Amino acid sequence: MRRQDGHRRRERERAVLPVRVAHEARHLRQRVSVRENVIRASLLDELRHRLASPDGIAHTRKRIAERLGEVERERDTKRAERRAHLEKLEGQINQLVDFIAEGHAKGDRAKTIAEKLSRLEGEAESGRRALAALTRTGAPVKLPSGEEMLALVLT
Repeated sequence: MRRQDGHRRRERERAVLPVRVAHEARHLRQRVSVRENVIRASLLDELRHRLASPDGIAHTRKRIAERLGEVERERDTKRAERRAHLEKLEGQINQLVDFIAEGHAKGDRAKTIAEKLSRLEGEAESGRRALAALTRTGAPVKLPSGEEMLALVLT
């Protein structure tokens, strides 16, 4: 883009953020334009200052701990759902085995029942693998100390 005076400006320098400023006395509104690079620098400085403060560090640690708790609760819920589904599948498998053991599976029914039993056993096995993956516990997550967080914010 070209300005009226014909000079080209880099996109960042010409990017302008409109800011509404209210007149305190008359409550009039006027538009003030601020260059993006100026506002970006001051916003980033303010964010660094707030995050590096003791309150900012404590808040960040608290939010991390809350999120880790949410993740653990979600994992527990999935684990309970998988366990319940696996128990249901194992119950169906046991019923089919009992049905076959009692001699009710004869002729064409035997083939159908064998296929269903095979399918249920496959589902149960994949369910066991999924449950084992959810049950595996990794090392507990260590929250960063205040000094570590400060180092991260300032870099």
